[in-house]
Amino acid sequence: MPIITFNYKGTVSEKENRNLQSRPKNFKEANNYISDRFGFRNEFLKIYSYFPQEKISGNVIYGKQGWLFYTADGNLSDFCKRNISLERAKKFALNLKSMSDWCKENGIIFVAVVAPNKHSVYEEFYILNRPKGKTFMDYCAQETEKL
Repeated sequence: MPIITFNYKGTVSEKENRNLQSRPKNFKEANNYISDRFGFRNEFLKIYSYFPQEKISGNVIYGKQGWLFYTADGNLSDFCKRNISLERAKKFALNLKSMSDWCKENGIIFVAVVAPNKHSVYEEFYILNRPKGKTFMDYCAQETEKL
């Protein structure tokens, strides 16, 4: 049905208050053209609007007030404090110490800065509650101090 009711003639989407993609001149533009004009598009968008926006999709968690949080590469595990391994923290501390020692031997000033994850800075916009307790970086700092 979306093919049969494809919108070939329209130029404006009144519901979205914008111009529709014009006929494609190349393959890149074809996707936008088809997305703008497939049949029952407005009906599908209306159905989609009934679903809650706070959901998990792919590598992103949709947070409060439209915030997006990247969850791949261990970010979700970090938020939930599931990536804590004392062995890994010790290894991190030893690597840091090794780099620091090498720099000191070669007359280089060594400064290590760890940038926080977005969920650590803007925790209040996350839709999940973060568990209490130490983070992986807390354990790394603790192990580094021992060296």
